[in-house]
Amino acid sequence: MSEKLYWNHPYQKDFEAKIIDIDEQGIVLDRTAFHPEGGGQLSDRGKISYKEEKFNVINVFKEKDQIIHQLEGKFQDKFNVGNSVNGIIDWDWRYGLMKAHTSQHLFSATLKKFCKVNTDKAYIGFEDVTIEFHSKISYDQLKNVLKAVNQIFSLKNISISTKIIDKSQIANYKNKIRGDIQLKDTIRLVISENYDMVCCGGTHLKNSTEIGMIFVYEFKSGNKIKYYLGSKALAKIAEVNLDLIESMDLVNQPIFDLKRVINDHSQKIENLEIENQSLSEEILRSLSKNPIEKMGEIKVFLLNSKLDDKLIQQSFNTFPKKSLLFIKSEKNIMIFSNSKMISARSLIKTFLDKYGGKGGGSDFKAQALLDKPPENILNYLNELLSKD
Repeated sequence: MSEKLYWNHPYQKDFEAKIIDIDEQGIVLDRTAFHPEGGGQLSDRGKISYKEEKFNVINVFKEKDQIIHQLEGKFQDKFNVGNSVNGIIDWDWRYGLMKAHTSQHLFSATLKKFCKVNTDKAYIGFEDVTIEFHSKISYDQLKNVLKAVNQIFSLKNISISTKIIDKSQIANYKNKIRGDIQLKDTIRLVISENYDMVCCGGTHLKNSTEIGMIFVYEFKSGNKIKYYLGSKALAKIAEVNLDLIESMDLVNQPIFDLKRVINDHSQKIENLEIENQSLSEEILRSLSKNPIEKMGEIKVFLLNSKLDDKLIQQSFNTFPKKSLLFIKSEKNIMIFSNSKMISARSLIKTFLDKYGGKGGGSDFKAQALLDKPPENILNYLNELLSKD
């Protein structure tokens, strides 16, 4: 079993070790600062140096009790068991994961304190965290949680430490531990001073203010949140802040009135949609009384505008019997028929045969996107009906 340097020395950036096993997947060391993937946290990355050569460590994972360092390229013939190597941690990557993991603990603890809601799942990426809650919270509740965590992450420093205990000691900590308790011979606790305690094998910061501000970019269904931190958060905060200023300048409003402005515009859009529907209904009512042409018993109606399909279908039920309704919009054509004499599907097929394109439908309703639509639908329809 490898000595886990990443547990006791998470800020260690390089180390020396001996190879104790080699296989097709990678190498195993007697001691390592590379944290393996697990507990929702991505693995460390970096390099293994031997003599004059350096090999990229592209993944680290646990297999039973072994920590396997997966190396890029062909490496098996480069090493022997017993060789001494140097490990070099990709520090930017590691530090981003440490910030993310520590932030997730403190976010989940704050969520529990403020909302009495537990965390179901967490994904720890590079400066990127996803947390799924056991139950839903409101935007106002989330706002309070964010105010609290951003203070902890930026101003109100909380010390973080770790402790390994024997499972026989767990009774002394049971009521203090948030989340599941791992029933192993030894249990590692991550302790945020006077704030939180969890069982965890991940890498963590010493102080909460190393995290810095977070930027929430998704809040779904009231029970799932995604946020950036570190350099990703800073970049997004700057970008969105300036985009917001520019956008609000377009409507000549201060940025702090964004919600009100959006609500006002949403209401205006809703009112316009209602007005548009009323006008569309009136157009269709008027159209139903004024066929553009009669071809025998068939009354033909033509609309050179695209309206809502459902509204057209509902309105067509009020048209006279033996009616044909053509809706034309650029290359799109839609046909409604309530006559047993003429099938909309057969008629649209005739258009497709002559003008090309694709489409289909039923006897009642059919539509097509024509390659080259006719200049005058009525002339072509007259030709068809005169043949019949």
